[in-house]
Amino acid sequence: MMCAWAHWFGISSRASAVLTELYLASPDPLSRDDLALRTRCTPATIARLFLPLLRQVMVDDAIDHIPGSGYLLTEDGAAECRRVLMTMSDELRAAV
Repeated sequence: MMCAWAHWFGISSRASAVLTELYLASPDPLSRDDLALRTRCTPATIARLFLPLLRQVMVDDAIDHIPGSGYLLTEDGAAECRRVLMTMSDELRAAV
């Protein structure tokens, strides 16, 4: 997943790791601290760098924030992730 998203969205492996954790947790929110632990980044880096970047490269409103709970992929965000994985899978099959 991480490689597919890094290639598709043109993001770093760390940003892909954040997206992967949000996708795997979906539809449940993850706190900034949980995301930081799971991706081995600082909470500040998650909040100031990776979440804004992901919001920029994904569909509008792909990532939501629930005060007191954390961040989560919206239905549109999760659907975009699934579309990317299916498209990349189809492209790989066609190349073989």
